[in-house]
Amino acid sequence: MIGTGPRPLELPTERLVAGELPVRGSVAYTVVDSRTAVAVLADGYAGAVVTTVVPLADAPAMLASSLSGDNKELKILVGPG
Repeated sequence: MIGTGPRPLELPTERLVAGELPVRGSVAYTVVDSRTAVAVLADGYAGAVVTTVVPLADAPAMLASSLSGDNKELKILVGPG
């Protein structure tokens, strides 16, 4: 699984070719989706979607709880504190 980040991604192409390994990519959000999200935030509508806010320190436990199905939060906002 490969994510995107601010820097270019370097792949070991020799291993991909020699091992005949497939590489697949996908896009979860389009540019239009990103622009819409920024507009929603700017207009103050995000509060209608965010159902809980947790500090960064609690993020691992909240993620585990979400993956196990123990919580039913719609959107969890992780804050720095």
